[in-house]
Amino acid sequence: MTADTYLRQLDSVISRMETLDRRLREIDMMYGGGSLTADLSSERVSHTANPYKMEDDVIRLSRLKERYTQELLRCTITKHDIEDLIEAIPNDHARAVIKHFYIHDGVHRPPTYRDIAAQMEMSYSYVMKLRKEGLDYVQFIMDNRK
Repeated sequence: MTADTYLRQLDSVISRMETLDRRLREIDMMYGGGSLTADLSSERVSHTANPYKMEDDVIRLSRLKERYTQELLRCTITKHDIEDLIEAIPNDHARAVIKHFYIHDGVHRPPTYRDIAAQMEMSYSYVMKLRKEGLDYVQFIMDNRK
């Protein structure tokens, strides 16, 4: 995987984290924020034809919550790894260019390199040189940590 491809996934990782967090809160709200477990050993928990339906639903939601929690953890690790890779770029200007392009609020469109050049008061060609330097460094780290 190239450095550019790896860094570009930050937006989708953050979006996925927000979705998972929302779904986890929805599951918690279904059960009043409490535990999804209950003592179902001797009590009939449903008056339907399937007396185990509620128990099955609780187990299914509990497993779903665990799966979402694990995926949220993986997303968080990826997000921190991307941020750490960017912070490791030794050239301050190259790091700033990479940060401007790959780390943004997700609400507004990502800036173009021309936008970044104007904001940093540098020429477009110099910003592109810094971009290459930053991505090359990130690629070097990625290639050598395997």
